[in-house]
Amino acid sequence: MKYKIPYSIFALLTLVNINISNAQTFTGPRKIELLFENSFSDTTANANGDFFSFSPKVKATAILLLNDTTDIAEIHVRLGLSAGDSSLLNKTFIYDSSGIFADGSSYNRNGLVVHLGLGTFENSLDKYYAEAWLENSLGIHSLSVVRSR
Repeated sequence: MKYKIPYSIFALLTLVNINISNAQTFTGPRKIELLFENSFSDTTANANGDFFSFSPKVKATAILLLNDTTDIAEIHVRLGLSAGDSSLLNKTFIYDSSGIFADGSSYNRNGLVVHLGLGTFENSLDKYYAEAWLENSLGIHSLSVVRSR
């Protein structure tokens, strides 16, 4: 009886230690960069030709530099106008599911570099907040990388 309690505590501590060490070994992306391509679409002129209006749009692409490609299931991306905001985009990409998707986003990976087309936005994105993190097959999230201006 005397050894049953310490053995149970040891087993519990070992189990907790294994779970903590697994969570700590899943590393997130090393870096995130954003590229913006300005375009002026919806150009119109009136019948006299003296009225000209346009609607500025911005195509956004996130470039992630990964530390490792092992056990990544999903890539999460958030884009907003201030820290923590996801008003412009909150999207999950399935890892290595390449292509152009119906919502205007896209995915392409070459080695440790992942290009994520985030779509086209109406405002100029003079100020933005972008955040990305990974999720592994066990549902464990990595630490995120952030880029803002």
